Amino acid sequence: MDILGNTVEEAGLGQSLSEPDNLCLPVAGTLVPSASDPQHIAQLLLTMCNQDGTPFDVEPRNVLNRLWQQLRNRGLFPVVAVELDFYLVDKKRDAEGFIQPPCAPGSDERNMQSQVYSVDNLDRFADVLRDIDDLARQQGIPADGALAEASPGQFEINLHHTCDVLRACDHAVQLKRLIRQVAENHGMTATFMAKPYEEYAGSGMHVHISMLDAAEHNSFACDDGSDSPLMKRALAGMIDLMPASMALLASNVKRLSPLCAGCLRAVTGVVGP
Repeated sequence: MDILGNTVEEAGLGQSLSEPDNLCLPVAGTLVPSASDPQHIAQLLLTMCNQDGTPFDVEPRNVLNRLWQQLRNRGLFPVVAVELDFYLVDKKRDAEGFIQPPCAPGSDERNMQSQVYSVDNLDRFADVLRDIDDLARQQGIPADGALAEASPGQFEINLHHTCDVLRACDHAVQLKRLIRQVAENHGMTATFMAKPYEEYAGSGMHVHISMLDAAEHNSFACDDGSDSPLMKRALAGMIDLMPASMALLASNVKRLSPLCAGCLRAVTGVVGP
């Protein structure tokens, strides 16, 4: 389906095939308390299978698992960590009908300025961040820490590095849901949009990747610390695939500044996503 929930017939999985049913099975170890009501409601992740029990080809989790297995077959073992930027937004719009930063909990103070890594901003929203941390622990999400980002109401939460690539992505999906639910509990909205404000900094999701060999040595570096041939091939592959990747990496052209767009055009030969 597209982002509006309409069937995309060109995908070959819609009404032309009578919209066939598939099996959704629980992912082991993902049954956890829900942030909406941890005392009474639980949640779990599902994975889709064909009727014969084989993984459904186009489910993103199955695609990732297949690629991960290809790397392992070559003796390469990625280590991954995800960090998420997000904005806390007031449910009420401003006088012009636009979104605005929230008031600090328990006050009428609306901070319209911010400073990256500000401890004061963390203090103002400590109740929200504390609930995120507590519920992340209950759900087994390895959140590492939170910091104030460059704009009002903008924060970043990091996840631990792990050699389990699937779990790293599971945790990122679960953390996004948790943050949204906790924000709702505090009368706010959390958004992970790339550019919710025209005048403030954009948000991103950064994926940190390193690569180990079977002996757990860094495959991206030579013994003298210089870039390995594998590192150079990986960078070359990323550059070659950049045009095709832009639909995922920068799906909204507003996220690209004129400088970014110019750099993108110089590297890839395309103007935008």
